Amino acid sequence: VQIASRPVEIAADAVGLGPDWFTAAGLVHHPLQLPTPRSLRSLPADAARTGRALAAVVRRFRPDLLHVHWRSASLYARWVQARFGIPFVTTLHSQQIPSAPWHRALSFWGAGVICVSREAEAFLRRRFTRLPPLITTIPHGVDPTHFRPPEPAERAAARAHLGLPQDGPVLLLLGRLNPEKGVDLLLQALGELRRRGLSPPAVLAGEGDTAPLQALARRHGVAGQVHFPGFTDARTALWAADVLVLPSRREGLPMAVVEAMHCGVVPVRTPAGGHHEQIRDGVTGFLVPFDDATTLADRLAPLLTDEALRDRIARAARQHALAHFTVDAMTRRTLQLYRAVLSAATEPPRSSGR
Repeated sequence: VQIASRPVEIAADAVGLGPDWFTAAGLVHHPLQLPTPRSLRSLPADAARTGRALAAVVRRFRPDLLHVHWRSASLYARWVQARFGIPFVTTLHSQQIPSAPWHRALSFWGAGVICVSREAEAFLRRRFTRLPPLITTIPHGVDPTHFRPPEPAERAAARAHLGLPQDGPVLLLLGRLNPEKGVDLLLQALGELRRRGLSPPAVLAGEGDTAPLQALARRHGVAGQVHFPGFTDARTALWAADVLVLPSRREGLPMAVVEAMHCGVVPVRTPAGGHHEQIRDGVTGFLVPFDDATTLADRLAPLLTDEALRDRIARAARQHALAHFTVDAMTRRTLQLYRAVLSAATEPPRSSGR
């Protein structure tokens, strides 16, 4: 099967992506809500209802392979597999998933599993026993021709768009503005930096309830330097920034860090999921402990005052990203898994030897 040349159709609950996005990407999109089962009692009805909707797509498209994301979606893929004999693979995006006995009993991973980080793969192997033989770690990748360091005019335009000063370093937090991302820790660290005489502009770009965060910024005396632009194009935000700050309490493999490294923005993050792949501490970025605003301020201070240090880390980060986090590398390794799964599915059964 020439997988790379075959058409691809998407059946998904595509939050935030309209039909024009899929058309521009050359994809056929079948809107399909995949609800998380409400309870063990509701599971059969939920799975059957969603399975019927997915089965209708399968009848029209007749795919060779299903690729689902998250364990809840794999329940429906398992239903389709039993009915149509179509193999499926699952992508595990995080190691923070329930693994109680009943969760393990209802986990169907398919013919192969893609984990986005080594931590996720280690968790899967440690906590689950009924696993397929094909398990691999494939980090996320992006297009390095899109996510790249900006030209001076592009940087100036990005800063003007966000209402930022043209001179001096800018900090950026890019993602959902919720407690999981550690936004409160960045605001606390900004207060500590202010007491040290450093008041960099900080952009907190993402969706979320900003009212309590604005109140927290006022409490730390940094409201005048913090910007809340809401949902923002990632590249625009990164082109305006010098340092990405991600003091998350939990992660899978954060795309914001991958995109920042490609754009020549220094990443500073916690050792949540994916840090082994992304950060060599002091070389491709900096690691800070969980829930430690003082150490976060300690790491940010030299990056704000030492341009040579920022440039050195940014160059190393970009080279690391080009070597490990490109969409071409991700696609190539994913296709290798697809081929292995399809090859195993078409192998004749082994002789019993009689």
